[in-house]
Amino acid sequence: VLFNGYSGEASSAAITALTNALKFGKPQKLVWCLGMNDGADSGSTVSTNYATGIAQVEALCAANGIELIYATIPSVPNQSNEAKNGYVRSTGKRYIDFAKAVGASSSGVWYTGMLDEDNVHPTEAGAIALYHRAIVDCPELTFPNP
Repeated sequence: VLFNGYSGEASSAAITALTNALKFGKPQKLVWCLGMNDGADSGSTVSTNYATGIAQVEALCAANGIELIYATIPSVPNQSNEAKNGYVRSTGKRYIDFAKAVGASSSGVWYTGMLDEDNVHPTEAGAIALYHRAIVDCPELTFPNP
């Protein structure tokens, strides 16, 4: 499993890093948890940056025999990610449902105490919920390497 990313990263930068990382080895699985920094969706249309990025990641994974594990992105008060989440759910592929973990509504309301006062990041309780959802939806993340 490859985790590739950093706080504030947009998909375009992560794809560059992923392309470089693939020169050194190929993971069996790739968990793609990007999209928040790719801009807000417009109604049922995913942001252009996300659409471009996810298509590139899907192609890279297909070309390299990597299982892509998608992730939903919780909407926040100033950014809807509902179209991204609809896309992820419609793929029929595995995904980690981070939006469900924090109870994110389409208007960006999360379960009480899970969204930080900056209205973007999770609180400690929210981060713990996200962690547990990742384990529920992708338990092999806890397995040691064979």
